[in-house]
Amino acid sequence: MVPLVGYVERFSARPGERIAVKVSSQLGGRYRADLVRIQHGDANPAGPGMKLWDVPAAFAGEYPGRAQPVHAGSSGVVAAALDLPDACTLVVRVQPWLLDGRPQIVWSIGDGFRLAVDAAGAVLEMDGARCQVPAPMLERRWYELRVLLSAGRARLVQTALQVSWGVVDSGTAEIAGRMDALRDMVFAAAPKFGASDHPHHQFLNGRIEDPAVLAGVRDDAMPAAGDCIAWWDFSADIPTDRITDRGPHGLHGTLRNLPTRAVCGSRWDGAEMNWRHAPSQYAA
Repeated sequence: MVPLVGYVERFSARPGERIAVKVSSQLGGRYRADLVRIQHGDANPAGPGMKLWDVPAAFAGEYPGRAQPVHAGSSGVVAAALDLPDACTLVVRVQPWLLDGRPQIVWSIGDGFRLAVDAAGAVLEMDGARCQVPAPMLERRWYELRVLLSAGRARLVQTALQVSWGVVDSGTAEIAGRMDALRDMVFAAAPKFGASDHPHHQFLNGRIEDPAVLAGVRDDAMPAAGDCIAWWDFSADIPTDRITDRGPHGLHGTLRNLPTRAVCGSRWDGAEMNWRHAPSQYAA
């Protein structure tokens, strides 16, 4: 690993425009920045070698260094907070693409809630308690995951949305658990990394569609704009990095690391190849 790395946010600028420089240093202490003109940048000893010419720059000098790790993988972040009723339902559709023996987070809320997919079955962690659905999950198959919260209990329901012959890939699991509020929510990743966490152990390799929160214990209801606490409709604002909440509280969010949008969701039927003509079929 290179201990001192940096890059510019874009490759070119017009006179008078600004270019930001991003630097990460694991050396400790300070580093120096200068501006040079490159006449020859090949360090091969068989050639003319490096030829750099100093150029005066207002920013030239020393700066304090700090390590800035890069967390691989795409995610969606909702920073808004909202109190929840005693009984509510969290629902999301997910299509895992690479089940590689590790739980991959689909939805995390604060420090105590993590909903994940795993080859052995969906996993729910709440405040230190953990349960897993005793039904396998298959790659590139759509599943609906529901967390039904009521009376201090949390029931996880994994429902296969496609028929896979010879496999029973639907099931339930239950633990003690309570959730008072939505805050620090992240889709497809953990909200933060511990000292022992590797970034690739946190992110989902797959597709997510229609995460929502419904009032009451709802076994089969799907989110609708007038019948939900929150519903992040990924078919909205597809050309942007915005996550739109169609619920009454407007808990909008943003996307990080450019996840691919307008991909086929669980409702895609093959009748329309252009997402602009049928965005609800490309809501993942």
